[in-house]
Amino acid sequence: VFDRFEPAVVRFFFLTRHYRSPLNFSFGRLEEARDALNRLRAFDERLREAESWPGGGEETEPSAPDLDTHRHEFLRAMRDDFNSAEAVGHLQNWVGDWNRTLDEWDRQPALHRSQHEAINAARDWMETVGEEILGLALKTEGTQATDSQLDDLFEVLIDLREEARETGDYEAADAIRDQLRERGFELKD
Repeated sequence: VFDRFEPAVVRFFFLTRHYRSPLNFSFGRLEEARDALNRLRAFDERLREAESWPGGGEETEPSAPDLDTHRHEFLRAMRDDFNSAEAVGHLQNWVGDWNRTLDEWDRQPALHRSQHEAINAARDWMETVGEEILGLALKTEGTQATDSQLDDLFEVLIDLREEARETGDYEAADAIRDQLRERGFELKD
């Protein structure tokens, strides 16, 4: 399972089922859990981006989805025999409401101060519920390199290896080559 899915996906899969219910395992269900987790991560990232939207605008509809009601329902489900499946359902519904709201707010030239405050509160709640309560890694920035970052890193390593070879430091050149090979990349001269 861990060869195909990151641990957070497996955790999320278990959280979407009540611990007293039979678990119907399949790779298809794990793929669904991965997609659902990625939607939560995308929402978390969208909230972070929305924090930088311009301010100074007029307050308009729709207003932000009610965080207090959602928080109450989420925590009530968790307190009800650790019903994480119901709690995650509340979270997903709240995220859907927020995404529709952000779609509307994104069309505005500037946000009102209360809208920015609602975005900050939602982002704080996502961090609390995602990472502290459910134990999921929602933030991916800084934890996973992008393809372009990896390309840049490999270019630097290849350049360092070539420089080591040109100066006759074959030990360093071999060490770089061996490190790359351990990570699945083979250099041929």
